[in-house]
Amino acid sequence: MTVGTRIISLGGEWQQIADGATTSFIQVKSGLLEYVVADAVPPVGTEGHTSRSEFTATPPTKVWAKAGASLPCRLAVTPF
Repeated sequence: MTVGTRIISLGGEWQQIADGATTSFIQVKSGLLEYVVADAVPPVGTEGHTSRSEFTATPPTKVWAKAGASLPCRLAVTPF
């Protein structure tokens, strides 16, 4: 059995969590998620939306994320 869900631990640097090619369900498991929609990694100091729940990213949306006020932030990301 293959598991498509991956668990991501975020710190204070931007990481791409949705690539814009597939639909992804993103759930915040712990901490505070800060995220932006951008084609490339956002500059240091960029502020974005915050979430403690879940959302779906659909193509062509590329999502970049980092931990918000509390470190770390853990996510479950499932492409479908």
